[in-house]
Amino acid sequence: RKPQTAIMAARKSKDLRSVRPTSVAAANKMDNYQPWEIDTPAGWVGQKMCCGKFGGEWGPKIGIGCGNTKEDLLLISSCLGTLWGFIFGYFGLLLKGALDTDETHTLLWVFFWIGLFFFTFVGASVVTGQVQRETAEEAAAKLDELKMQVQAAKEAGFI
Repeated sequence: RKPQTAIMAARKSKDLRSVRPTSVAAANKMDNYQPWEIDTPAGWVGQKMCCGKFGGEWGPKIGIGCGNTKEDLLLISSCLGTLWGFIFGYFGLLLKGALDTDETHTLLWVFFWIGLFFFTFVGASVVTGQVQRETAEEAAAKLDELKMQVQAAKEAGFI
């Protein structure tokens, strides 16, 4: 057997160009990506230690953070913290405005008119899009009709 045929038979692949990893660990190794994992002492079953001294032997690794690195987890948590901080700050600002204009409800009327304008512009955008699509379909139909007329003229020998 040729070496290439043996490799393809071992990989059960028809093509040597296939570089698709066979597992998540292989994909991480290809990308030099090291997820956050901790080693467990030998003899651990789940989160419980079975018994005795282990003599420095280590068992399976436990993944922390669903296969993400410490940096990824820090980035994700900081983005979520920023998002929730913005939401709480905005809520506080709106609540203060609503309480300050409690007697006249000025802020509530401002929100009403802003919302009304928003929905008006969204509705106008949808209608405009539908009109443009219909216009484009009509133009395409006319173009197809003209192409058929030119083809008929060519077959009749006029062109």
